This record gives sequence, structure tokens and C-alpha cells, in this order.
Amino acid sequence: MNLTVLGSQGAIPKLGKYSTSLLLNISNSNILIDCCEGVQHQLRKYKIKLSKIDIILISHAHGDHYFGLIGLISTLSLLKRDKKLIVFCPTSVLKIIQSHIKHSKMRLNYDLELKSLNNQSEKIIFEDFNFIITAFPLKHSVYTNGFRIEEKKKRRKLLVKKAMEFKIDKVYFNKLTKSENVLNQDGEEIGYLKVTTEGPKSKSFAYCSDTAYFDKLVGLEIKGKSSGVTAVVKSVLKASKSTQNCTTIYVKYRAANANDKTTQTFQDGENLVTISDFTFGSTTTAAGSDFATCLLRNATATGSAFTVVEGVFFARGAFVQVDTETIVLDQYSNNPSYRVGFQVIEEIITAKIISTDIFFPN
Repeated sequence: MNLTVLGSQGAIPKLGKYSTSLLLNISNSNILIDCCEGVQHQLRKYKIKLSKIDIILISHAHGDHYFGLIGLISTLSLLKRDKKLIVFCPTSVLKIIQSHIKHSKMRLNYDLELKSLNNQSEKIIFEDFNFIITAFPLKHSVYTNGFRIEEKKKRRKLLVKKAMEFKIDKVYFNKLTKSENVLNQDGEEIGYLKVTTEGPKSKSFAYCSDTAYFDKLVGLEIKGKSSGVTAVVKSVLKASKSTQNCTTIYVKYRAANANDKTTQTFQDGENLVTISDFTFGSTTTAAGSDFATCLLRNATATGSAFTVVEGVFFARGAFVQVDTETIVLDQYSNNPSYRVGFQVIEEIITAKIISTDIFFPN
């Protein structure tokens, strides 16, 4: 398994840098993961033949992850490619490709197999004798998948001298490496574990493109990279639930710009950095790292929310333990008119629904 990073720049390409795109070679197959603008230049730079690409995986429909795809499809045809190319992509990207091929009257010399991704949970999308590709959904402003490419379990290593000692004919050596028991020359069954050891460890590679670590942001102290303004994250609203269709971070400002004292909010288009480390899954974002970028226009607004802090409350004759929770009332305005309280659910506990983990003393 070998990985070539063709691009790792953000959404805006810079001179000499390219947006996200990777080339993974596994078991003599080449998998292109995301296809940035200018990817053909990078492939040639690293002396990777375009004709050797077997599979393309597109994570989502933001341009910096697929703008190079149509150009690559066209170039492969001009180069007289004659073997099938498989592309896995969201339905939206698939329709864009199909529309371009139709309206440009593009004629391909090879079989282009477009496979739509619309899974809402982890799913195997490709499998052959050597490896498996699994797609898994990520949290982003548009439908997005991550990908895991795994080598299948490799054959066991044969201990030839041991096999000869057990009088095993050479014609059975292949079966032993496949974890199969065989009969020796005396008709005795010999277990493969006696004459083999574990083979090379299988490798895997996981790719997570743009994803949102919402839960880990709450309580995090952050800072505007250019404004110098600091704040604490109180709540996060997913784009799918936003009336303006954008991921929204609700903050409580702590300090203005240390120099001018007049800049008190984050600025349009500026990057936000974390003041302390935080971990999402197996990835740790170090203090001082960029983790989000404000909108280019109207990046800030005032909303209203209600917060209850952790504690014990007396309700309807009983003490109730409550966790800290914030409810957003108005997403982008500050004129709340609500009655906020606890929803109390009273249930009758019977013997049939009592947990088996509850024990009564004799």
C-alpha cells in the first residue's frame, strides 16, 4: 500500500498548492480519492500514468473536491483509454457529470461506470479479491462520505520444514496458506496452525474529508485569527437545521481585540482557531490550529437561547438531576417570547419493566 498526496490545500488553491486529492496504490490498483482542480498536473508531476487509475472516489459536491473530474474524464478519452473506469460519487455530482457529457456531446473511448452514493450509514461499495472499500457518512453542510480502504486478510506463511516433518505433500501447501487443514501421506489430518504462522499484517487507510465535530466544540475557547477576539462556544447548529442553511456556532464573547479594544466580534471571512487542544475520534486538533472559517459576508448575528446548568431541581414533589443544556430560541434575532420549562414525564413502574440489573435485598 502506498499513498501519494496530490493536494492538501483548502478550498482556495494557491500558487504551487492544490486542493484535496490523494492517490492510493493498493494491490496494484490505483484509487484516486477526490479530484481537485489541477489534479492532472500533479499526477504527471509524480510520474503517475493517468491510464493506470482504476477507481475514483468523490467525497462530496463541493467544487474543491471534484472540479478536476470532468477534465480528467475527457483527457482519458483523448489518450485512447480502453479499460473501464469506476467513479463513486454523490448523486448530485453524478448528475453534473452526466449533464456535461450530454451537452458537450462527449464521446468516450472507454466504459465509464458512474455509481451513485446515497447511503446514510456505513456501507461496502466495492470488493474484489484483494481489498474492500467502505463508505461512511460524515457531518458536513452537504451530503458527504468518508472512505476506508482495507486489504483483505493475507495468506499465512508456510513453515516448509515443519510441513515436510508432518509428511505433507507439496500439492497441499497452497491450501495450508489459505488456513485449510489437509491430509498427510499417512492419511492423518494435519491442522494448518501446526505448519504455518501469521502472514503479513493487512493494512487499511481511512479518508475523512470535511466533517463537523459539533459535540466537541461546546465549551471550547476560541479566537479570531485576525481580529484577536476570544469567545467560548455555547452551542452549535447544523446547517440542515439552520434557516440560512449554514453551520452556526453560538458563542459568548470574552474579550475584545487586545490592541484597539473596539473590535468585539469575529470578522467576515476570518479563520477561527482553538485556544486549547480538542479530540474528535482519533484525531487531536492542537491549540492554535484553524478549525473553521467565517462567512465572507454577514458572518455574525445575534441570536437568543436558554441555558440550564447542571444541578438538582425540585419538581412535583421529587428531586430531579438535570444536565447542562442549551436551547436555541431565535437563530438569528434577539426578540424571544417563549415560556421555557422542564417536560416532566411520569411513568408507572411495574414488575415487567424493571431492569434485571435491579436487585432487592432478602
